[in-house]
Amino acid sequence: MVLIVNIAIARDLGASLFGTLNYLLAITSIIPPLAALGLNSIIIRELSGAGSAKDEARILASTLVFRLGGAAVGCLLSFLLLPYLRIPGDQVYLYVLLVLSNSFYFLQLFDFWFQYKVKSAPVSRCKIYIVIAFSILKLAALWLGHGLEAIVVLQSVELVAVNLSYAILYRLYSGALDLRLANTSYGVSLLKQSYWLILSGVAAVVYLKVDQFMLGQMLGSVEVGVYSAAARLSEVWYFLPVAIVQSFFPRLLEIERIDGNAYRHSLQKICDLLLVIAFVLAVLASFYSELIIGIVYGEQYSGSAMVLAVHIWAGVFVFMRALLSKWLIAEKLLFYSFVTQGVGALANVLLNLVLIPDYGVVGSAFATLLSYAGASYFSLFLSRKTMPMARIMTCSLMLIPTLGRRYWVR
Repeated sequence: MVLIVNIAIARDLGASLFGTLNYLLAITSIIPPLAALGLNSIIIRELSGAGSAKDEARILASTLVFRLGGAAVGCLLSFLLLPYLRIPGDQVYLYVLLVLSNSFYFLQLFDFWFQYKVKSAPVSRCKIYIVIAFSILKLAALWLGHGLEAIVVLQSVELVAVNLSYAILYRLYSGALDLRLANTSYGVSLLKQSYWLILSGVAAVVYLKVDQFMLGQMLGSVEVGVYSAAARLSEVWYFLPVAIVQSFFPRLLEIERIDGNAYRHSLQKICDLLLVIAFVLAVLASFYSELIIGIVYGEQYSGSAMVLAVHIWAGVFVFMRALLSKWLIAEKLLFYSFVTQGVGALANVLLNLVLIPDYGVVGSAFATLLSYAGASYFSLFLSRKTMPMARIMTCSLMLIPTLGRRYWVR
């Protein structure tokens, strides 16, 4: 349903206003990783080691206070950046709304408590209800003739509602959280563990969103709209690898403790599966890009066809990256998470600077493809510690027969 709403928004707003919307969303996406403080992958582990309900409350209170501080830093940086952005004076308040609503991401902490308790159903249901409700409201706003302002306001309120729901559900299921239990020294110890994840999260946002930001700064909102329309269709599949890896990885960790060789072969099979799915999607989207764009968006977005034909291939590396991200955490190689994301961020900025002036939106699509490849694959060859996953990905990319793969992963 979210995809349908995004398509309706793109068709109704047109390339210029749709580009403005995505430009604003790209800029404000820097706040969530700062509000998370890299602790998303650590919280459940910490809760699992808690000895009592009071220990759980101390962990949550400490993390909540520090994440609130991270959200405040993100807001401050966003406001300091404002004078350098191409935002018309009458749209500044929309930017402020998105900044403030994104800061509520720090409350997602409580979602991880439900995951730890294996009680995610209430959170999932509540989130689905909120998304459906606001999807209907957005469609109604478009039908009534309201434009960009209404969509941004609804988007902002939706972000606040989703994140507030985590805190409300926690209070219903566990009671009020006593923030006086927050422990500064404990919070600092968590930051010492997660600072590479903080940096990698920021770097990930840069290499995921810098294309739309740079297009907006260098060419204007129409080009951002044309590019974003294709990127939305390309990225709509990115939930698949996350779901697949999350389903298999807990079992993989059990296998690792029993048989290291079986663990490596299981990693190879999952990587192969991710590669095949991404490859099939990329081939289909490339061959039928003009038809897909014409049906979905209409003639006004005809320039998006070539962007889609190129951008969709970045999914090959995004799909495999989902497995890599979990593997880096399991192997305690958090520094390399930052290194790989940093390579992607730097490559995307430099490639966009070179390619956008001469090739426009298509050049930005190629910059995205090459930077994703650099972050998720080529950067793994920089260290012996990440070589095992580099070999696994190489086997998948080369579609080596089973015997050949076994030779590589040893």
